Amino acid sequence: MSKLVEKTDIGTLVHLVLIASIGVIAITSATSYDYPAFWGGPGAKQLIFMLIGIAIYVVVQRLDYNYVADWWRTLYIGGLLVLAGLLVAPESIAPTIGGNKAWFKLGPFGLQPSEPMKVVTAIAVAMFLAKLGGSLDFTRLFKLGLLVGLPV
Repeated sequence: MSKLVEKTDIGTLVHLVLIASIGVIAITSATSYDYPAFWGGPGAKQLIFMLIGIAIYVVVQRLDYNYVADWWRTLYIGGLLVLAGLLVAPESIAPTIGGNKAWFKLGPFGLQPSEPMKVVTAIAVAMFLAKLGGSLDFTRLFKLGLLVGLPV
């Protein structure tokens, strides 16, 4: 058996594909009146995102969590810089949608940096607490609050 199959949690992958496929079917059926051809409509776009998401899942599942843990500060600061970039980016790159400037427009796609930042913040909190060794005084609690509150 190949190393890719050995290290992949097939059960989770199957469930991921099934649930994501339901989303593709739901979006396609809900928009079939406006977009009679599948490849021109939102269903096709959702399918592309589904395939990208599955590829990301397989890659992330193979990562050694210790490697990610070693880089938590860099990931966190980089994420904060990307979020700050939203505030200073021009409307052509980061348009205001629904009163919020939360998306980068990348051609036909959009990127919402707050979503990956949630994962990075969770990793940062876990690493911060792991280094404390169980001791949490007011100063450390304040630092923890800053760690969680800054991305907000």
